[in-house]
Amino acid sequence: MKKLLALLLAPAMLFTLTGCWNYHEIETFQVVAGIAVDPGLNGYKYHVTVECVKLGQGASQQPSGPQPVVLEADGNTIFDTVRSMLNESDKKLYFSHCEIVVLSKVLAKDGIKPLLDWFMRDAEPRDTLEFLVSKESTAGVILQQKPKTGQVMSYQISNSLHESANAAGKNLHVQLYQINNTLNTQGDDLSLPAVEVKPEAGGDTVQVEGDAVFREDKMVGWITADQAKFTNFVLDRISGGLLLTGEDPADPDITLEVIHNSTKVKASVGGGVPTMNIDIHMTAAYAEQNSTEDLLSKVGVDRIESYAERTLQTDVGNTIDTVQKQYDADIFDFGATISQSQPDAWDKLKAGWRDTFKKLKYHVSAEVEIKNAATVVDKGGK
Repeated sequence: MKKLLALLLAPAMLFTLTGCWNYHEIETFQVVAGIAVDPGLNGYKYHVTVECVKLGQGASQQPSGPQPVVLEADGNTIFDTVRSMLNESDKKLYFSHCEIVVLSKVLAKDGIKPLLDWFMRDAEPRDTLEFLVSKESTAGVILQQKPKTGQVMSYQISNSLHESANAAGKNLHVQLYQINNTLNTQGDDLSLPAVEVKPEAGGDTVQVEGDAVFREDKMVGWITADQAKFTNFVLDRISGGLLLTGEDPADPDITLEVIHNSTKVKASVGGGVPTMNIDIHMTAAYAEQNSTEDLLSKVGVDRIESYAERTLQTDVGNTIDTVQKQYDADIFDFGATISQSQPDAWDKLKAGWRDTFKKLKYHVSAEVEIKNAATVVDKGGK
């Protein structure tokens, strides 16, 4: 009986053990690590640079390990340009391991919606692709730099984005699906990390520095790395980083390391012009004092907490003022906050939100608690 049952089940197992339906031999593809998109040359619409990973051949053939290969082509659509690269490569490009897309600032100013379509529609690029805007004359020059760490520039940039977000709080890795959501949400505007070539004595390198600000899908300017950090405070996207503070705001001599941060934004729409109430709660460690005096013993933890609260209130406010006056771009999701919490009020505001955003008021409150000072000090100081 058991033998008969085994004979009956054996053919059925053939249909469940067929392997991966879209399996590919890796040797038949060029694995793409990163893409840069610029205005086209010679009458074409786009010039695309891709950084591919050439897998090593082992110990008998050098070089071993992943080696970057840069390919370039022109075309009138992104897909057309990618396929044109077959003229240079004997292998089809494979995009499932692509991590970053660097956009030209020229194309970003013209509008990024058209060039996002292929990345959203094609099966290979993942919706977790991270987008940046080049501050240089082209985006391609970013991928042509020699990495300082590792062997592939695209992966170095991706790692820098993650480290910057976690350790400094100054940049976020903005992914394709998040860009699509923002561009399709009325009242929201976009900011993307900016990347540039940094000259150094030992050879140029690449660094992520500040953000590009968008109004709808068009880039309208830049904010600094510190302004990007305080934007992240408003958006409740701080998972770590540092806050420099002190008695003299112009000369901070105390460094706090963020342990935890929580920001709540609530809207008050009475009286015609909305007021955004931004409530920041931060827990931090006392990381450094750049002073010949023992500031903890001199002024106490309470006073230093008040310095930090003032710093947050001032710098968050200054960042909102800058974006309101210079760019008229709601990168703080204020419109979305009103839409979600008070939909009836949003129905009245959304048609004229651009004008309303420039006039809206805000109030920033901050509460900072220092939990770790690496020493024992009375809360009141001397």
